[in-house]
Amino acid sequence: MPMGVNKVILIGHAGRDPENQSTAGGKTICKLSLATGEAYVA
Repeated sequence: MPMGVNKVILIGHAGRDPENQSTAGGKTICKLSLATGEAYVA
């Protein structure tokens, strides 16, 4: 399956410092907490 790129722009307040992790396959994952004041429901 071909891989694509999705772009997201989020504006808000960081809840804590980002946490970087690596998977067993060598990919990098960044976990973060973000507080926003608006909601969107599709």
